[in-house]
Amino acid sequence: MSDGGADLLHQYCTNARTAVIDGQDFATAIDWLERAFADCGDAIAADAAIDGWITNFYTQFLNQVGRGLEARHFFNTRAAAERLALATAGSALDRVLTQPTPIRFADLAFQMWLFRHDYISGEIRSGRLWEPAQCQRMRDLLRPGDLMIDIGANIGWHSLIAAAAVGAEGRVLAFEPDPINHRLLSASAAVNQFVWLEAYALAIGADHAEARLGRPALGNNGQHSLIEAGAEPDSVMVDIVPLDSMAQLIDRPVRFLKMDVEGFEGRAFAGMRGVLASAAAPEYMLVEFSPLLLQRASDSASAFERVMADYGYAAEILHQFNTEEMIEAASLTDLYTKTLASKTSYGAQYDLLFHRLPRAA
Repeated sequence: MSDGGADLLHQYCTNARTAVIDGQDFATAIDWLERAFADCGDAIAADAAIDGWITNFYTQFLNQVGRGLEARHFFNTRAAAERLALATAGSALDRVLTQPTPIRFADLAFQMWLFRHDYISGEIRSGRLWEPAQCQRMRDLLRPGDLMIDIGANIGWHSLIAAAAVGAEGRVLAFEPDPINHRLLSASAAVNQFVWLEAYALAIGADHAEARLGRPALGNNGQHSLIEAGAEPDSVMVDIVPLDSMAQLIDRPVRFLKMDVEGFEGRAFAGMRGVLASAAAPEYMLVEFSPLLLQRASDSASAFERVMADYGYAAEILHQFNTEEMIEAASLTDLYTKTLASKTSYGAQYDLLFHRLPRAA
């Protein structure tokens, strides 16, 4: 593969972009990007942002012309190669990812290590960001000096926003069991000198255990799961601990807790009963609610409703996705049942914002 240089690569990408903008000519755009891969391989490899951009658009263009299987294979092949390189690159992240990406979110600025080939990283790099409405609510609620806990932190998007918001007088406790995700999260904390962001390579559950974390989608590092790991060819053993066992880290009331653990929420709630009952209980919690994933975990909405009943929380749906309809429901159990019964919203997911109600003196 010869290196045609940055100028030639820019011209090829400009030609592809023009073909789409001027005439929706995806076939011609594909031809230009394939020439870029063939002639400018070294230039693409030298810049993770360019690699991520050209790979994402090439995949999108293949999907537009009905070559979806080819697109999936192409993207996953590059994602798998990246994972392998990261797993064997020692501490030199820059050999694989070249450099962290400058980020601006609301009034905050920081740097973040992003994957080249990953859906979430692509959304962040493109400027569309990730879960912007949810993160804006979190940013609005966090104050300097606050404590935030991130369960299922992935590569640290929510953790870094929180760390920038709470500042050096605050704290962020981030839990992410996947070793590669955790590595990027830790490196991002270091490059920003966010010493108040503590990243733990742990999953949060009901008991101390060791379990297999499945990684079903090479192109989406946000779909790792503990509930169906045995069915996945790509998996890794991870340690699980109850949050209650880490309570010594909680040195002030928790202002905000975010949890996204792909159907493992009921078990995580079971392991934080002590924290939820304490004076340091989270004032706000942003938690993913996926009836389909909960069903696959042999769970239901009951754990969510127990949190509301036993520890005095109210909940609102902050955002919903993977759905074609708004489902009216009287309770979370009702929402769980109606979602699974729906033909158009069977896989719907909801981001719930829990707010702790005032407690009696």
